[in-house]
Amino acid sequence: MTMGATTPANTAGSLKSSLGRRLLIYILLFSSCVTLILTGLQLYLDFRRDVAGIHKRLDEIERSHLPSLAASLWNMDEPLLRAQMRGILSLPGMHAVEVRETVPNVATPLRIRLETPNRDPAITRDFGIVHAGADGPREIGLLRLEASLAPLYRELIDRAMVILASQGVKTFLVSLFILLLVHRLVTRHLTALSHRLGESDAETGPIALHLDRAPAVGGGDELDHLVSSINAMRARLTQSLHDLREAHTRMEADVAARERAEAMAAHLAVHDPLTDLPNRHQLLERMRHELALASRLGTHGAVILIDLDHFKVLNDALGHGIGDHLLASAAGRLRAQARDIDLVARLGGDEFAVLLPGQWHGREEATAAALDFAERLRLLLSEPYPTQGQSRHLAASLGVALYPGDAGDSETLLKHADTALHHAKSEGRDCVRLFLPSMQTAAQVRHHLDHWLREALHDNQFSLAFQPLVDGNGRPFGAEVLLRWRHPEQGWIAPADFIPLAEESGLILGIGQWVLDAALRQAAAWENAGLSGPDFHLAVNVSPRQFHHPGFPDRVRESLTRSGVAPTRLVMEITEGVLLQHGSRAIVTMRTLKDLGVRFLIDDFGTGYSSLSYLKRLPVDGVKIDQSFVADLAHDASDAAIVDAILGVARGFDLTVVAEGVETTHQLEALRRRGCDGYQGYLFGHPVPADEFARRWLAGPADADQS
Repeated sequence: MTMGATTPANTAGSLKSSLGRRLLIYILLFSSCVTLILTGLQLYLDFRRDVAGIHKRLDEIERSHLPSLAASLWNMDEPLLRAQMRGILSLPGMHAVEVRETVPNVATPLRIRLETPNRDPAITRDFGIVHAGADGPREIGLLRLEASLAPLYRELIDRAMVILASQGVKTFLVSLFILLLVHRLVTRHLTALSHRLGESDAETGPIALHLDRAPAVGGGDELDHLVSSINAMRARLTQSLHDLREAHTRMEADVAARERAEAMAAHLAVHDPLTDLPNRHQLLERMRHELALASRLGTHGAVILIDLDHFKVLNDALGHGIGDHLLASAAGRLRAQARDIDLVARLGGDEFAVLLPGQWHGREEATAAALDFAERLRLLLSEPYPTQGQSRHLAASLGVALYPGDAGDSETLLKHADTALHHAKSEGRDCVRLFLPSMQTAAQVRHHLDHWLREALHDNQFSLAFQPLVDGNGRPFGAEVLLRWRHPEQGWIAPADFIPLAEESGLILGIGQWVLDAALRQAAAWENAGLSGPDFHLAVNVSPRQFHHPGFPDRVRESLTRSGVAPTRLVMEITEGVLLQHGSRAIVTMRTLKDLGVRFLIDDFGTGYSSLSYLKRLPVDGVKIDQSFVADLAHDASDAAIVDAILGVARGFDLTVVAEGVETTHQLEALRRRGCDGYQGYLFGHPVPADEFARRWLAGPADADQS
């Protein structure tokens, strides 16, 4: 864009513009002030000069006329004196002449005054009239001269008017020239620049501005720098506008993404991310609504709690990818089976819930319908799941609670359904159980038992009992360590009552470690006392959760180190179920402990999923025949056949066989004939405390009480 073309219109516009008017006014004011000051100074100097001329003229009158005036006054020649005074008054600028006799002792002194009629300002000078007589000079009178300043003032005024007029014209012409020069060099470019900037559009790209003049010498002046700065600023503004638009676009995208994320977060706040089913929060909200509605309408509904049996084992064995696929498939089956008015939710892990709204008017009708629906869900969930070309099988345990009869609030209702679910799992799983008030009592007992267990572990309420392991001659070669718990208020509590709860709650880790440490300390005490031989060992039962804990081998090693007991004196009894879970990891754990010298027995052999393939791979030292096979060994051919099979397998794998639950001599003789290696049971002795066990079994074989 070219700027600054000079036209009459532009010039007139510049003169009429605010900047032009102000510039002209400032120039005129400044020039006028300077002119006035200089004129005043000049007039003052001229006035000083003219006044000095008047004084000089008065001095000349004194020199030229004073002697003649003195002679006339001495001779008292008044006509001549007046003539002389008129001559002085006729001189230029004289206003008045006065002669006054000053001789003393004269009654009537002579006084003559001649003056012009005007009353203009004047300069007054007095001169003494001296007569030069024989006796010397003598003052005889006074001459007063008054010179008028009126001509001087008139001349100064005329001169001032001429100076002011000429200086005013000159000032105006100079100001106009300067204004035109500034317009030519500056304001026309600024005006054009203003118009161009006012017409510019932010939507268009940056168009460079140029001055309509020859290039300045020496790299450009201030206007060139201004135009360059404006061009650079407009380029930056255009780039900033572009960046702002891009940022706005990104911000809109971010806002949209944030809105989507917030919507997703709001959805995930009440939905399960894997199955997209409502979560616990939404279930409880819906349950509160349905409970209030059922109470108001007098109807009955139900909530069904579902847990997939042994899903954790399958998930760990097959991997979380297949596990998530199975959970999603199970959720899809539940959703497909449910009605539109039902709510299917995932509570977490492999636990689901189905809320059936209150639509039945009688509790019996609601109970029958809810149990029928739950049974259909159980059958549906047990159907095969095609996964990666294979069929996977799942089973489910279900607990049913009715409302509003079983509970008046959602939390309690869900807890009662969970209680029913727990009973279904404890009764063999893969079944449906309806909540009964008696279950709540059992649940409360279970809660108290869990609390007591924690106190027992903290307060050291546990103790150990030892039951002998004997050979065919009745000599002890070891003892099984059994846990005993005596509550301060409840008395003795059977292991069957608290061990499953400890296993489920995780307390078994602390309890199992306590049993191991206490058993090894007792073994060390007997060994240090010389009561146990080098082949005597203690058999310690290890729970599945304890055995599969990642730090279990290290804890066993630390316990052995603290006690100082040789690892060969420790035998760990584990069940077949322990070995079936995490098979590969179980083998690694066993081999790690075997390398230390620890031995292993499979407890309750034959009651689980006995497999020769895993028996071949496991580094076990022996098996224990379950007491259920020993009880009717002498009378039941099937039990005898199982015992024979176990012994045959053990011999084939070079394993030691210990029979437990031996209570009669007939059972003992039958086992001896079959070549059993060791025996355990009430025939030889009950579990007893450590000191009694040492007194009866470690003092010497002859003292053993086999009654």
